[in-house]
Amino acid sequence: MGHMQSWGASLGIWWIITGIFILSVTILIIYLLLQAVGIIPKRKNTSELYINEDGSPASPLDILNKRYAAGEITESEYEQIKKNIKS
Repeated sequence: MGHMQSWGASLGIWWIITGIFILSVTILIIYLLLQAVGIIPKRKNTSELYINEDGSPASPLDILNKRYAAGEITESEYEQIKKNIKS
């Protein structure tokens, strides 16, 4: 009888693992669908900030200008950071 109880416990663990896997896949699919529809914004490729159009490395001021143009920082933040970069 003890052997059968341990077998049942093992099956219970597999059901839990399977349930977690199915739940994870479901959440991932929902997330990707919401991203495709535009409800959740797609993540930006941050490496674009560090490279200029000609392929050269971007200066800190170039990166700051790109962040301000993208609306990631406010005008007051922009001015403060610009002042810090130039000093």
